[in-house]
Amino acid sequence: MRGGGLHRRLVRNLAQEARSRGWWTRVEAYVGGGYIDLVIGRADRIIAVEVELTTSRVLCDIAKADQIHAAELWIVIPDSTKRAGFERRLETANTRSGTQILVLTYPQSLKALTHKGAHS
Repeated sequence: MRGGGLHRRLVRNLAQEARSRGWWTRVEAYVGGGYIDLVIGRADRIIAVEVELTTSRVLCDIAKADQIHAAELWIVIPDSTKRAGFERRLETANTRSGTQILVLTYPQSLKALTHKGAHS
C-alpha cells in the first residue's frame, strides 16, 4: 500500500470499518490514471476515498473519482487543523461527473460510513 505509516493505517482502518458496516471495499483501486486509496460501495453507489495529509494531490483525486463516476469523493484528513487549506484548494475545483466532494476528518468519515450505510 502506498503512503507513509499514518496514511496506510487510516486507509486500512477505513476499509475494515466499511466492511463491518456492509460496504464492499477495494483498497488501492487502479483507475487508469492512478490509484484511489479506497473505493467503497453498496448496490449502485460508489464512493472514492482518498486519505490526504497535504493538499497537493486533491485535483488528481477529483480526476480519479470522475473516472469511476463516484457519487462522492471523500478527502479524509487526520484532524481538523488543515481543513481550511483543503477547502480553499477545492473552491475552484469542478468535477466532470458531478461527484460530490467532502472533506472529512477521520472520525467524521467513520460516522459517515454509518450514516450513509443506514440510508443506502
